[in-house]
Amino acid sequence: MAPDVGAELTRWRENTKRLLDQLAATAERQDQLEAQVAALERDNEQLRRTLDELASEIRLLRTERASIAEILGALAADLSAT
Repeated sequence: MAPDVGAELTRWRENTKRLLDQLAATAERQDQLEAQVAALERDNEQLRRTLDELASEIRLLRTERASIAEILGALAADLSAT
C-alpha cells in the first residue's frame, strides 16, 4: 500500500506543478493582453483626436471654399456686366 501512496503523491505533485505552471503562463499572457489593450486604447484616443481635428479642418475648408465661390461669382457677374 505504501508504494501506491508514494506514486499517488508523486502524480499529485506533478499535476500540481503543471497546474501552477499553466496558471503562471495564463497570468503572464493576461498581463501582455492588458498591456496591448491599454496601447490600443491610447491609439484609439489619438485617432479620435485626429479625426476631430480633420473634421474641423474640413469645415474650415468648406467655409473658405464657399467664400471663394461667392467672390468668384461676384467677379464673374462684374465681368459680364462690363
